[in-house]
Amino acid sequence: MYSINTVEIRKAEGFERYRVMQPYTKELLLEAEWEGWLGGPQSAYIEFWVIDDEKHVKWDTNWYAGLLYQGNAENPIKHYYPSALGASLAGHDAKSLFIQDKVVRLRPAIYIDGLGGWQNSDNFSYISLPGGPNLNDIL
Repeated sequence: MYSINTVEIRKAEGFERYRVMQPYTKELLLEAEWEGWLGGPQSAYIEFWVIDDEKHVKWDTNWYAGLLYQGNAENPIKHYYPSALGASLAGHDAKSLFIQDKVVRLRPAIYIDGLGGWQNSDNFSYISLPGGPNLNDIL
């Protein structure tokens, strides 16, 4: 496993809506051996919210990690909310949820528009909210 990035997390007042600020750093991407793929758009934050009593979460359409498929500027890698990419992926939406108190698991559909991607692979991102456990202790 690679390092776990320390991030600022903001919560909306009165709502279970969160923003993970600056989720990706160049150092983290380099550690994960993405050197030749660095570049392109990078989201300033990932925003998600709770959508039901079972604590499933959702985000708007997609976010960017700052990676280009094979380093090609024409091919930014996007992390979609699965059903936003296609109705056939809606079954993966339910995999994005709180897995324990203050720990969220996001299951994006990783995709390069016009080429394809890893939309059917379970590549998870984990977030420990303020007051939550150290992810190094539970992953």
